[in-house]
Amino acid sequence: MVRRLAAVCPRAAAAGLAPDQPLAEARAICPHLVVIDADAAADRAALEGLAGWAERYTPLAAPDKI
Repeated sequence: MVRRLAAVCPRAAAAGLAPDQPLAEARAICPHLVVIDADAAADRAALEGLAGWAERYTPLAAPDKI
């Protein structure tokens, strides 16, 4: 399984890194790269909170179910 970048900050993007880039390639470009594992549960909770907030403007706001 190849680990890939899920997102990059503006500084990393300026260094030539991009989302979906293999981690090994990113480390070759930027050896001191700081990597933080994605937290799917926290992302899901944040999206559900955002959808709940958006319901004040439309009753059809809901995160996609995968």
